[in-house]
Amino acid sequence: MTLRITRFVSLLLVAGTLLPSTLLVSAKVAFADEALVRTTSTQKVDETAIRQVVQKMQDGQNSKNGQMFASAFAKEHDYIVIDGTFLPNQTREANARAHQTLYDGDRTSSLGGNLGEVGVKLNVTKIRFLTPQVAVAHIESQSYLKSQPDKRANNIITTVMQKQQGKWEIVAFHNAPVQKTEGDDFGFVIDIQGLTQKR
Repeated sequence: MTLRITRFVSLLLVAGTLLPSTLLVSAKVAFADEALVRTTSTQKVDETAIRQVVQKMQDGQNSKNGQMFASAFAKEHDYIVIDGTFLPNQTREANARAHQTLYDGDRTSSLGGNLGEVGVKLNVTKIRFLTPQVAVAHIESQSYLKSQPDKRANNIITTVMQKQQGKWEIVAFHNAPVQKTEGDDFGFVIDIQGLTQKR
C-alpha cells in the first residue's frame, strides 16, 4: 500500500512539473501564431496602401496633374528619369513643377505623339518589405498614345517606399525602359558612349 501511494505521489509530482511546461509551450505557440496573423494582417493593409500610392501616380499622369503625381513622393526623394538622369534630393514641389511642364509643353514622346497625349497603366508586380516601415516595390509601366492605343512602350519602375507618420511615400524612384529588338533573344540594347551594342 505504501509503495502504491509513493508511486501515485511521484506521478503527481512529475505531472505537476510537466503540466506548467506544456502549458507554457502551448501559450508561446498561440502567441506566436497570433503575432504572425497580426503581422500578415498589417502587411496586407500596408500592401494596399502602397498600391494606392502607385494608383495616385497613375491618376496624376493620366489626368496630367503634376501635383497629384508628385503627391506619391516624400517631401524629399531621389529620382532617376527614364534616360538615366539622376535627380538627388528632389523636392515634391520641384517634381510637380517638372511634370506639369512636361504635360503642358509640346514635347514629343518616344511613341511619336505629344507627351500630353500619353496615358500610362501601372501594375505593382512585387512588394518586398525590408522592415515594417521600408519596402521595395517593382512596378510594370505601360505607356500608350490615347489617339493610337496600339502604340505602346514598356518600362519597369523600382521604388523604395517608407512609411512616415502612418503614410507610405516614395523616397527613391528609378524608371527604366524595357528594351527589345527583333531577333534579339537576350532582349536589350546598351548604349555605350554613342555606340549601340547588343548584349
